[in-house]
Amino acid sequence: MVEQTLSPWNRQRFIRVADGEKVAALAVLASAADEPDYGHDINLFSDNPGEVGALYGFGPQPFGDARFQYSSQAPFHMGFFHESAVVYAAARFLQRSWPDWRAYQYLGLARLAFASGHPYWGYRFLGWGVHHVQDLTQPYHAKPLPGVELPSLLLLEGKALAGFADDKKASIERVATRHMEIEKYQSTWLRRVLRAGQAHPMLAAYGDVAEDKQYPPYSVDYLREVVSAESVEDSAAFDEAIGQWLETAPVTSDFSSGNQLQRETFEHPALNQQLFKLLGHFGAHSRIYVRTGLAP
Repeated sequence: MVEQTLSPWNRQRFIRVADGEKVAALAVLASAADEPDYGHDINLFSDNPGEVGALYGFGPQPFGDARFQYSSQAPFHMGFFHESAVVYAAARFLQRSWPDWRAYQYLGLARLAFASGHPYWGYRFLGWGVHHVQDLTQPYHAKPLPGVELPSLLLLEGKALAGFADDKKASIERVATRHMEIEKYQSTWLRRVLRAGQAHPMLAAYGDVAEDKQYPPYSVDYLREVVSAESVEDSAAFDEAIGQWLETAPVTSDFSSGNQLQRETFEHPALNQQLFKLLGHFGAHSRIYVRTGLAP
């Protein structure tokens, strides 16, 4: 882990497991789903610090917010697969990302582990893979500038190429802020819901298995053609709801202190409706991926 990733998780509880101790498969899977954010995909590009980037062949880092030490993991956790040909022509770097590659890789490793008598590693690899599936259910991982239409996007890029990059920089920072703020909002709310130990619409959204039936079987193109496409479709409405909420809520600059959100009432119907819809997708795609990994 890099230093900057420690603060969001400083309240995590890690449990020591003794050699030979039995653990629940779900516990292995769920805890492993967090691990790709602990440094798996940091500094793998040729222009990143350290020596390992030269070994992998990914070339220079295509995108990422330089304000964050862990920005080099972005191309492995985000995928912009549904932009127009014009956008790709103007910003070819958007086509260089590998979340679907990671999900495919870990699914293969999980199947190998199960087939060769290593169920612990089967569930752990599945957890690593499902992380990348879940990341693409977050619209800010699937759309570079949600809510910005093609003409405006081209205007931003044109001005930047002409040496006037302030508007483009402001748009990127707006998206980064909204991305971070909504994740703090949902994370803090989820912790409160879990502490309360009662039924809640958020938990119902995660666990709504009826939604699973509307999706096709998992395939090598599933992350691109199903998960990412769905997130892109929802991105503008999600971004608008977050913007409306932030007009009434203070923006915090630090994830750790901001993650408290002590005064937040979470009474924002438009935002919550969008959030529960996305969490339904999160649950459904997670189960579909895991079922595929467990299938004979």
